[in-house]
Amino acid sequence: MSFEFDRDNKKKTKPELDEQQLELMEETIGETMAENLDLCFTYFRDGDFHLLIGKVHYQPSCWPQALKVSFQD
Repeated sequence: MSFEFDRDNKKKTKPELDEQQLELMEETIGETMAENLDLCFTYFRDGDFHLLIGKVHYQPSCWPQALKVSFQD
C-alpha cells in the first residue's frame, strides 16, 4: 500500500481502504508485534497525512480506532 504525498498546503483527499488492504494491515501489525519490531504508519487526519513510528503493544478488536503504539525502546 502506498500513499502519494502532496507537500503543498492544499487539503488532501482521504484515501479509502478496501477489505483486502485492511486485512494486510492487520497481518503486518500481528507480525511486527510477534517480532517486537517498529512499525511505520501513515495516517490521515484533519485533511493531511501524518507519520507515526513505534512498537505496537496491543491490537484491539476495534482496530484501528484504538490502536496503541509505544515510542519507547
